[in-house]
Amino acid sequence: MRLSGVAGLALVAMLGTGAFAQETSFAYINKLDDNAWFVNEVAGAQDEAAKLGVTLTHQGVQSDSNKAMNALETAIAAGVKGVIIVVPDQAIGPAVLKRTKEAGIPVIAVDDGILDEAGAPAPFVGFEAKAIGTQVGDTIVGFHKSLGWGDAAASDTFVLSIEVQGLSVCMDRNNAANDVLKASLGITDAQIIHIPYDPGSLDKALSATSQTIVGIPQAKRFLIDACNDDGVLGAVRALEQAGVATADIIGVGINGQMACEEFKKAEDTGLRASVYVDSRVHGATAVRLMNAFVAEGAPIPERTIIDGTVITKADNKGVAECQ
Repeated sequence: MRLSGVAGLALVAMLGTGAFAQETSFAYINKLDDNAWFVNEVAGAQDEAAKLGVTLTHQGVQSDSNKAMNALETAIAAGVKGVIIVVPDQAIGPAVLKRTKEAGIPVIAVDDGILDEAGAPAPFVGFEAKAIGTQVGDTIVGFHKSLGWGDAAASDTFVLSIEVQGLSVCMDRNNAANDVLKASLGITDAQIIHIPYDPGSLDKALSATSQTIVGIPQAKRFLIDACNDDGVLGAVRALEQAGVATADIIGVGINGQMACEEFKKAEDTGLRASVYVDSRVHGATAVRLMNAFVAEGAPIPERTIIDGTVITKADNKGVAECQ
């Protein structure tokens, strides 16, 4: 049996009092319901729950920490056996872990790690942010060389680092990518433009980039990294609107969902590549680990890392979204 959304969280109260009292139930709280990454992640979790015969309730909280804490309280009151959460803000980590500890409920953090009041991490499922960022940087370097851009330290080349500055895992990705660009291409700190786009949406990236590039009229060529495809593609759209040619843009995203749609277009795109990670695997893995702990007492690993694969317009074999 599966329940989802607001109705699912309301109905799950029956678990503690009615016919469903003997079922194993987990709550899946995620920060955004209208983003392709999280849609796929929740779908993967729901499919895995169905295979395991457990009940999974789902609540999206639209990047609102108060809604996340309210959803957590609803889940606890309903008697769930475990909580899987993608927090809208890592700052609520201590509150989440304190409350679930009081309730005696295990927690797995997905995508964004959280710490308790003493600084101890909750079990985590996701990708290794610094490693993914390094992949992004290496991929940008590869395109820079293959396109024959020459001296990256030239005064007309700039890096647009599109950042969710309050989210450590996002900054780990950007910083790792930028470190590669400095080490491999000789990019200087003065050439890196830090552009915030909280909460990580395409529209925010487009708007912020459009406002920023007005202040660097000397820029002719652009290297772009971000926390996700949304950030890179938003920056690409802003540059396109400003009249920058695709040949002068190298952007590499993370997660692949938006990249796949770009790759299907006939024309080339400034979003040259993405480090693809199947978020469905994140959701399914978290449910599987939680169930193994609840049903069998198997310890939940402190960190479960999902690897990423670089995909391009020319090479995206095996990625269903790109076909």
